[in-house]
Amino acid sequence: MARKPRLHFPSALYHVISRGNQRQPIFLDTEDHKHFLARFQHYHQKFPFHLYAYVLMPNHFHCLIQVENVPLGKILQPLLLSYTYYFNHKYEKVGHLFQGRFKAILCDQEVYLLELIRYIHLNPIRAKMAQRVEDYPWSSHPVYLGLRHEPWVETPRVLAQFSSHLQTARNKLAEFIADGAGGDPPWNPPMMKGQPLLGDANFSEKVYQTTQERDPCYWDLDLEWIEKHVCRMLQIDAEALQTPYRTAKEAGARAIIAYLWKRLAGGTLTELSQRYDRKPATFTQAIERVEHWKREDPHFWQRVAALEKEITIHKRKRYLNT
Repeated sequence: MARKPRLHFPSALYHVISRGNQRQPIFLDTEDHKHFLARFQHYHQKFPFHLYAYVLMPNHFHCLIQVENVPLGKILQPLLLSYTYYFNHKYEKVGHLFQGRFKAILCDQEVYLLELIRYIHLNPIRAKMAQRVEDYPWSSHPVYLGLRHEPWVETPRVLAQFSSHLQTARNKLAEFIADGAGGDPPWNPPMMKGQPLLGDANFSEKVYQTTQERDPCYWDLDLEWIEKHVCRMLQIDAEALQTPYRTAKEAGARAIIAYLWKRLAGGTLTELSQRYDRKPATFTQAIERVEHWKREDPHFWQRVAALEKEITIHKRKRYLNT
């Protein structure tokens, strides 16, 4: 009997758990951990999703992922397959490394985002593999504290909930994590259509109504509409974007437009290239810069989020099968 597909919609947040087959170790040395994280980073660059937390334990791993238009399975399946190939080749093994289908709990991010990050980061403490959370090297907790640089872990949104001052936010986050070291998480997610669900009755109803509709793909936007809003935010003249000169302000505006055009409207680099008379590769690099700014600067992340809301308000969605 075929398995039911996981519930999917853009912005869905999943707590993912994947274990070694028959609970066998999946990380045997430092190189294994590094290779897995390198593959994770590779697929983060390939697919649009937000990674808020992870921890690699000897025979399993946890991560907290918010998807966009690409379903979770299309992100994680190639990651697990590529790591399995690496592991089996290195250790001269054959067969499955991971235990069946990975577990993914659909979570109410408004209620559980911080609790899930705390739970994930505290796994090594509960397993008595470290005395302090920051001492365990294979989790995203040191990234939040600024002890390690991994820009593909999206920390600004979480830190901004503690303080607008970076170091204060890091200190308060560390206190929040440490305060939860005493017990197990207070949840036992029920099932909905075969999908574990972490949230109250209102969240369940919201998920049900969302998944009753067709999965939205992109917003019905045109390039001029996005351009207009970006120029208004940055207080620049739209005609300046057509100039061949490489001024920083106009280049930054074009980068944000390119990011929003691709993310919200599913637009192509060719359309950007034709409008602004630049090579498509220029916009690939520009989009990467904006993604980097969003990860590194909480204030910029908030401005872009507000801009996305402003651009899409009262607009219709286009669907995958239309």
